Amino acid sequence: MTNEPYGKGWECHHGFVEKGNRCISVEVPAGAYVDPFFGDRWRCMRGYRKSDIGCDPIKVPDHAYLTDSTYNEGWECERGYMVVGRECVKLTVPDHAYLTTSGNEWRCDRGFEQKDEACVAVKVPKNGFLVDTSYGEKWKCDRGFEVKGATCSEIKLPENAHLDSSGNAWECNRPYQRRNGACNME
Repeated sequence: MTNEPYGKGWECHHGFVEKGNRCISVEVPAGAYVDPFFGDRWRCMRGYRKSDIGCDPIKVPDHAYLTDSTYNEGWECERGYMVVGRECVKLTVPDHAYLTTSGNEWRCDRGFEQKDEACVAVKVPKNGFLVDTSYGEKWKCDRGFEVKGATCSEIKLPENAHLDSSGNAWECNRPYQRRNGACNME
């Protein structure tokens, strides 16, 4: 009995579903349990995935573990392995590299950059220093030097000039103006 002024005045207990004018037990397939919230349906247990006929076991490949996610495969590769097809294949981490936090990819150590499947040392020229950047040159020139190809050349300041704020180029003192590589009055 529901003691409600509307409806039939009765409802099925948890674990039962209304069929016609009576309550029958919810048919729970293997690998499932009665839904604790609704009570008139079922859910698949961890390690199983809902299918057309019930709950199919999730096939977890070697070097993988079950996840709580109902999306994707229901499993993830262990640290140091990556998904290839429906398997977990061991990552080959080259010399001078490390596994990232996710554990399914690698990055080169500081001072090295990726070239194909290897980490090669960054060649820092004399009067240069290493910079952490994911693109472009991995080094910059010291203050007072400028990039010339793969080297750092000393900046020759013309008369009435000073290094700019970057320290890798020059500009004219006021009121001089830059003309043909020199600082001249207008």
